[in-house]
Amino acid sequence: GSEMCIRDRNLTYSVTDKTAGEVDVSSCESYESEIDVPATVSHGGISYKVTGIGITAFSVKSSLRRIGLPEGIRHIGEEAFAYCSQLTSMSLPASVESIGSKAFSGCLMLSRVSMGNGVRTIGSGAFMDCRSLLSAAVPAGVRIIEAATFGGCSSLREVSLPEGLAIIDDLAFRECGSLSSISLPGSLTYIGDEAFASCGSLTRISLPARIMSIGDKAFSGCVSLSSIVLPDSLISIGDGAFEKCRSISSITMPSGTTSIGSEAFKYCMNLGNVVIGEGVTSIGDRAFRVCTSLRQITVGATEPPAVGADAFFGVSRRTAVLVPSASLDAYRQAAVWREFNIRPM
Repeated sequence: GSEMCIRDRNLTYSVTDKTAGEVDVSSCESYESEIDVPATVSHGGISYKVTGIGITAFSVKSSLRRIGLPEGIRHIGEEAFAYCSQLTSMSLPASVESIGSKAFSGCLMLSRVSMGNGVRTIGSGAFMDCRSLLSAAVPAGVRIIEAATFGGCSSLREVSLPEGLAIIDDLAFRECGSLSSISLPGSLTYIGDEAFASCGSLTRISLPARIMSIGDKAFSGCVSLSSIVLPDSLISIGDGAFEKCRSISSITMPSGTTSIGSEAFKYCMNLGNVVIGEGVTSIGDRAFRVCTSLRQITVGATEPPAVGADAFFGVSRRTAVLVPSASLDAYRQAAVWREFNIRPM
């Protein structure tokens, strides 16, 4: 049957659970700059608890500067406050458990958000393009930073991530141009494609001990990144993972890493020293293309790794390649490697 609607002042509610007497705010007809959502609403002699903000309930309310939400609200729907371009701060009550995708996307003036520790899920793009957002503390129960959650938050300077977080998904912090450092929790296992791409102020990153793969273009265009620590757990480095990271001067790949993606370090103009761990069997196409400062490459593998097309295009063939002494002949005969200055470790 059709869901029952209740109108009270300038808000419309829809009954979500008749037995429990619960409603969501479904829309807002007000053009006031300040709105306080009540904890309960009465209809036909029955009092209903307000437990959610429905999909797009307040979206594109360009007059809205402040909204008060009552304790008892458990979920914020998709795009609930999207494009509320005048909203400056948001304090979510402790009762909130989930924030829908794009819930606050495009809130251009939103500089402060506080989320309680009841929050378990934050939907994809929830704070996307919140260009004034200065800091974000992700609550302790959150296990996944979904795709594009903080993408385009160009003023974001401080992010705290909880221990227990396992996944930072694709585009999660893409184009967070003010983020100079971020501490990644030890529980993290996966960094998605373009997760930190074009974070132009990021100076250093230490990847925790459980990371097994770095997504494609994960740190592409992080032009200030000068220090990167790769953990022993790392198996694969995605395509373009560190391309255009022109401040990195050296990189050491752990022994467990087996593959370096295509274009992984392309245009890393400052890269002078590379240590390729003994487990690497393949180096992707254009992996070190135009790494013009490269002076020394150390390769731990006894079998020369397969080298993709143009992997070392633009790299001086006078560059020293240090290899296990037992493998000197193998490297001096192997395609591409034989063009370099092969020396024993």
